[in-house]
This record gives sequence, structure tokens and C-alpha cells, in this order.
Amino acid sequence: MTVTRVLFGLLVLLACLNVVLFGNNLELGRKRKLGDGCYHVFLDVGSNIGVHSRFLFEPSKYPDATTGRRLFNEHFGGEESRDNRDICSFAFEPNPVHVTRHRELSEVSEQAFLIRAFPCAHSSCSPKAYSKKGWRYVFIPAGVSDRDGNLTFYHQGGEKEEQSEEWGFGMTEYRRGKGTAVNIPVVRLAQWLKDEIKDRKMPSRVHGDRDMPPKVVMKMDVESAEYAVLPDLAYTGVACELVDFIFGEFHGVDVKYEDTGLELSHEVSRDKLRATVEFLNSVRECKTTLVEEDDEAYLHDGVPFPTKCHLGRCD
Repeated sequence: MTVTRVLFGLLVLLACLNVVLFGNNLELGRKRKLGDGCYHVFLDVGSNIGVHSRFLFEPSKYPDATTGRRLFNEHFGGEESRDNRDICSFAFEPNPVHVTRHRELSEVSEQAFLIRAFPCAHSSCSPKAYSKKGWRYVFIPAGVSDRDGNLTFYHQGGEKEEQSEEWGFGMTEYRRGKGTAVNIPVVRLAQWLKDEIKDRKMPSRVHGDRDMPPKVVMKMDVESAEYAVLPDLAYTGVACELVDFIFGEFHGVDVKYEDTGLELSHEVSRDKLRATVEFLNSVRECKTTLVEEDDEAYLHDGVPFPTKCHLGRCD
């Protein structure tokens, strides 16, 4: 009888271990992903001051953002049916000038990716405007590339650049000899998506439109870094597997790859990028659709941050 009880106890223990190892709710040794709990994911790659996330979270405040609102409605559901609590926004922005602005929106905690990869002061990683509303807005102060490391970026300088929120900040010095070089951390976007978004845990509850399948949407405006990032996303298969829709602005510039020294004229680099876009849009088994379209309304934003909220909607 004692042996039988022992064997029965072992079987129960093995069954419990099986649930822990393979069950939907518990996994032994699994590292938490930033994407866990996100039904929809918006990736604002080259976010500048983060206004596209505001188009998504607070559309009624931005009546002139017609393109951005239309694209979000098509892929995340209509503004009346979707709920911001179902959406996570990840903002990649390398320009240190915009850090304070993103701190005010950011939801990042000390345990999040920002601390693990890019140490920062506690004040830069604290919950702010959006997290108080139950929305997830994660700021990642880095550029993107086809490898991890550090690359040289340029503040272009000049009155026009200062008046346009430094839109031209990037790895190309447009005004030769007049830019200010800074060393900026970059992440391999394809690998980041594998680590933080792929196989993310779905939330136990969907607050908004339950008929809308989960989506991953990316806006890309990275001032010529797309010549490294898009081919890497395409040929690793990460885009086709994970990203439903990419929209953005692509730049025809001369490109020099720092690690190899290879230089391409803007005509050649543009042709290379177009081939990647055609590849993504034509492969039968690739879920990704990519369009050259963006919304540049509300350059300086100017809309106050939200204060009053109820059921995922804020004023």
C-alpha cells in the first residue's frame, strides 16, 4: 500500500511538472518578454518625438493625421471599437535630444529591456503619462541596424533642422563638415523582435474588438538605416513571420557601411531597397505588406498629455 501511494504521488508530481514545463500558463525558466500581455503591437522605429503613438492612442485629438489614423484603423480596428489597453507601443529613437519627451510618455520599469540593455537613471525609466492610463508605451533609446553595437550619428545643425525636431538626425552627414557626430547604441531589430515579440504571451482578456486578430504593425523612418534593417528583416524571415504591416519613409542617399567600408550611390542603394520591398510584397508565404506612406502632420505635436481616463479612453 505504501509503495502504491509513493508511486501515485510520483505520478501526480510528474503531471504537475508537465503542466509547469508545457502548460499555457506556467513555464519553468522562461524569461519574460516585453511583448508579453500585448494583444496588438505597434513598433515606432525612428519615433522622433513619439507623435505616431499619440495618433494611435489619442486619435480624436489629431484630426489632421488622416493617413496615420486610416492605417491604424485598417490594422488595429476602428477608433470606436478598439481599446488602448490591448495595444503596446515600442518607440525606438536614438536622438538624445528627445529623451526627456519620451520619458514623459514612457512606461518602462527597472526590470524592462531599457535597463538591461542601456543603463539609465531611475528618473528616465519611471512610469509617466501613458502608464498611468493603463497603456503600455515603451521607450528604447537606441537606433536600429542589422547588428548590435554602436554607430556614429549626426546632429545636422542649422536653423531648418532645429525647427523640424531634428528630423535629419541619422548616420548620414547631409551637410558635410557641419554636423556634430555622436556615438549611439544600436540594436539588431530582427533579433530584438525574436527576443521580445515572437511567441509573446497573449493577454487573458481582450478589452476591445474581439473579432480583430492580433497584429504587429511597424512604422519606419530611420534616415537611411533602412538599407541595413529591411534586408535583415526580410532575409532572416523575421518580417514575414512576425510583422503584418510596415509603412514609412525611405530615403535615397549615398550609403557607407561602417563595418565593411562598402559605399553605394543613392541610385544603387535605392534599387537594393526596392528589391527588398518587392520581395516582401510578392512572396506567397510572407505575411508582411510594406508601403511607402507616412503621416508627417503635427511635427511639434502641441497637444497636452492626457489627464482623465475611463475604460481605456482618455481626454
